[in-house]
Amino acid sequence: MASTTSLDESTTKALVKQLQILGFKPDQSQKAVAFISEPSSFTTNFAATLTPLEASIEYLLLHTPEVDLPERFMPANNSSNSFITDARSGTDNLRRRWFEESMVKEGGWPLYIVEEELTTAPSGVDHPETLVSELGKRLLGKTEPLQEEAPTLGDVDPMEVDAYGGTISPGRIAIPLPISPFTLHIFTPDDTSVLVSPPAIHISSPSVPAYVRLHILSSILQAADEGRLAEDGESFVGACLRIIEEEWVDIEDNGPPDISQVLKHITPNKPQDTDEENPGEVSLVKFGKRGQRSHRTDGRTDEQVRTDFQRLCASERYQAMFAARKRLPAFSARGVFLSALEKSRVVIVVGETGNLSLRSTTKIFNEIGRIWKDHST
Repeated sequence: MASTTSLDESTTKALVKQLQILGFKPDQSQKAVAFISEPSSFTTNFAATLTPLEASIEYLLLHTPEVDLPERFMPANNSSNSFITDARSGTDNLRRRWFEESMVKEGGWPLYIVEEELTTAPSGVDHPETLVSELGKRLLGKTEPLQEEAPTLGDVDPMEVDAYGGTISPGRIAIPLPISPFTLHIFTPDDTSVLVSPPAIHISSPSVPAYVRLHILSSILQAADEGRLAEDGESFVGACLRIIEEEWVDIEDNGPPDISQVLKHITPNKPQDTDEENPGEVSLVKFGKRGQRSHRTDGRTDEQVRTDFQRLCASERYQAMFAARKRLPAFSARGVFLSALEKSRVVIVVGETGNLSLRSTTKIFNEIGRIWKDHST
């Protein structure tokens, strides 16, 4: 596989311009492009799985405090807040959307890792506490499945939550820290406040970058994994708040952690090298002088493309994703769309998109192209 992280001058200028169009400041845009241009194992994995624009946005969402983000990327502008309040209400699609936006905008998780977890998790969004636990495991680099009889970490005392000024809602507890700019979020099953290991938690903050919050979160998860979370007589909540405070003091004294080290276990999965059964090269998407993507050549024959696609459709990962696709409103309109496409040279599709991310919008257009390709062949 051919993969590079070097960007030429025209590509760099086009990326900076596109990021500014999305609302990022010039210095933010330049820092992001400079970061993804530096050769390292971290940026190589990004380059192998994301376009330069996607990689730059992921970096900025992780590295920029909420208050400095463009308006469209702020958690307060989560368009689903007006009609869905938690992952256990609404349809599957709305719950999935709520979970994605909650984890990315509030929890600080990279979108690609949340999407991967939603695709592979058998429980989907019916048990958000399980999904959050799995995200925590991946942050620590652990791959073993959750234990059916996981060790308990204690329970949450409503009186303690109230004493800290926290709030309790079905399946979720939010506790603001008294002297640092964080809120601890704890996910629990609806019918119990007993916590299991790894704990389903994340940390939000309007002024601290996402990767710093993930670093502090990993300290809590590591302590829980090693059985040293709570000191004698200390509750789970008290232990979490103490570690957050200690880590924050250390960061203020010694500076923030290295983002590459924080995300070393949750960078995008780098595709396997191509072989004779999967010909073709994959490289960073290059941009032309006017910011347009250049065409990539593919040496495969039509029959090879069809064979590769059929192999992809037979995989478990694709089947899980396809099951989710079939629940989307666009899938039920497939017949109408194809009928219109047969009768007309030009088809304009109009619909409510909500607060879609760049990657979500790209996926919609890719899906339309795939439907047309399937139909024409």
